[in-house]
Amino acid sequence: MKLLEYASHPLISLSKLVGYSCRKLFYQERLDKNGNPFRKRFFCELNQRLIENGYSLPWIRAREECLTYWRSCTNESVDGNKPSVYSHKPGGIVSFLSQFWSPEVGRDDIIMELGCGPATNLYFLSKLGYCHLTGIEINTNSINEMKKSFPELRANIHNGTIEDILPKLNSDSIDVIYTMGFAAHIHPKSNITFNEMARVAKKYICTLESESANCSDTFTRNYRRIFSKLGCQQLKSVLITKEAFPYVAGEYYGFTARLFAVE
Repeated sequence: MKLLEYASHPLISLSKLVGYSCRKLFYQERLDKNGNPFRKRFFCELNQRLIENGYSLPWIRAREECLTYWRSCTNESVDGNKPSVYSHKPGGIVSFLSQFWSPEVGRDDIIMELGCGPATNLYFLSKLGYCHLTGIEINTNSINEMKKSFPELRANIHNGTIEDILPKLNSDSIDVIYTMGFAAHIHPKSNITFNEMARVAKKYICTLESESANCSDTFTRNYRRIFSKLGCQQLKSVLITKEAFPYVAGEYYGFTARLFAVE
């Protein structure tokens, strides 16, 4: 009924109708009503292939629009993407991360998080004994939140976009690069970022991402396929579920963790 009402409006063009229909087909939540990863199998696979091949589809936001949004988030934002909210997240997911990538990743490795926000994950890693920490963050409000919430954290944070900063880093200069709910926001027009990750990482790449959810600024991918094409070898993977990891916050249920060796 909504589709019919939408189509009958005299100001709606055919292209908008097609865009609306595609959104209904391609958009999906991270989890279904039972808390399991939600997949429209055909459309999930098709969407992954389109995104991985760099198509900026008409039903997703343009890259600059996405970057402008992430730059502009403040503690007064009306949605949930507030730096202060991320600075108070529980540390269960970081405990999981440390267990997942051990023993390959050590406390003395240089570790970089892409899209680190107010560096909450880096703070918890420091509490677990990791001592060479760095990150990239586009939002200056998040960096200011880090300074307020974690003044004792010793981490080198680059303020800017991954598109600008990663190409400036030397090859094999970071032992481990990881993402946690960030790679899904890398626009398909910025897919070269994954090549840069493989170039800069000396030992490992780790992704903790939803590989099924898709919306206007969340871009689903199969990260094993992406990094295998770049010559990386997947060492291990696990699906994060409530049953297997009850100490992890629910926002990470349905995420897939993958560890790749860079060759």
